Amino acid sequence: MLSSIYVALLALFGAYDADMRLDPAQGWPELNETFSVKVLVDADTPVNVFKGDIEFDADYLEINSIDYSDSVADLWTTEPWYSNGEGTLNFAGGTTKIGGFTGTDTVILINFTTKKVGSAKVKFSDIRILKHDGLGSDTTNPDPIDALFNIDNIKSETVTKKSGNDVDIFVIATANPTDINGDGKQTIADVSIFMSDLITQNKRSDLNGDGKVNLTDLSTLIEAK
Repeated sequence: MLSSIYVALLALFGAYDADMRLDPAQGWPELNETFSVKVLVDADTPVNVFKGDIEFDADYLEINSIDYSDSVADLWTTEPWYSNGEGTLNFAGGTTKIGGFTGTDTVILINFTTKKVGSAKVKFSDIRILKHDGLGSDTTNPDPIDALFNIDNIKSETVTKKSGNDVDIFVIATANPTDINGDGKQTIADVSIFMSDLITQNKRSDLNGDGKVNLTDLSTLIEAK
């Protein structure tokens, strides 16, 4: 439903034929966590070729694997390949579907693993989507939006408590909750992240654990500096 609305908005306000985007466009993975990002194609007009060059921050992320077994593309002129050393992924493929492709579907699923605490970008350096018009015409596309992932260092320890014949196991977070970006210190960057989380109600910035992100948490953050 949301994808259909997205395509409709592009057609109505942007006058674009098609788009290629990263989903999700933001996230907060933990250090050493593996998470997935989809390369999606949205097309309001029939298309049949999808080409993309992606760059990612290799200091912070590495590609663990890619999956295109269920891709909208069933014919590859450049089979998807990546380099963790260079921080790149490239692909060029097409669909043999009669009448071309319209709608929203996945081109590639990328599985990233986080390597270092900080902010990492994943972005398109180049995209091309060609119309299914017998001429190989380029579609009109909006400028691609960079995806941003803020990697946290959330450490925990396991505590065992024995009560009678029962043994309870708890996992207790030991990271400083006011060090929101997990860089080992409290800086203006933590305040900046908090202000964003205040709007989105991201529970990462719920510093007092009451289930809400509000000015009480901001006071806790400021007092800890």
